[in-house]
Amino acid sequence: LSFGHYKNLINFKGDVICGNINNKSDLTLLKKYKFDYIFHQAAISDTRIYDQEFVMQTNVNSFYDLLDLAEKNQSIFVYASSAAVYGDLPSPQIVGMEKPQNPYGFSKYMMDQIAYNFANKKPNMTIVGLRYFNVYGKNEYFKAKTSSVVIQFGHQILDGKAPRLFEGSDNILRDFIYIE
Repeated sequence: LSFGHYKNLINFKGDVICGNINNKSDLTLLKKYKFDYIFHQAAISDTRIYDQEFVMQTNVNSFYDLLDLAEKNQSIFVYASSAAVYGDLPSPQIVGMEKPQNPYGFSKYMMDQIAYNFANKKPNMTIVGLRYFNVYGKNEYFKAKTSSVVIQFGHQILDGKAPRLFEGSDNILRDFIYIE
């Protein structure tokens, strides 16, 4: 389901290849290219999707394929992990103390484990996982329910509504990271 994500590519000058990372034949389209870097940001990122099989197939199974592609190309591989691996643990969050609370968080935790194991077996590869915490930016206005809480609150306020909070949220402090 697309919410207009193409809008991020309006001024992009490179090749655009449309495909599904769950589809092996779509992934073969990438084999004709030589990548110096692979930035893997694709995922089922909606933390409210509880179809574990779908989330794991998309986020985890395809991760192996992209790591293999990076190895064959000798690419630097940078992928999106998530603060969701920590679940509802209190701050400060500590690597090795993860406790995911939903299929999305668990899939990102599994990706981190796969990356760690892959890097140990392939020490010449550079693999970087970024555990994003509350990221937002100017080009996400079209992402609808998958946009950041900052954007969702903004839409609610612009629609003349009070921002929708949950019970106890007045006791929570969060950092937000703006990416332009």
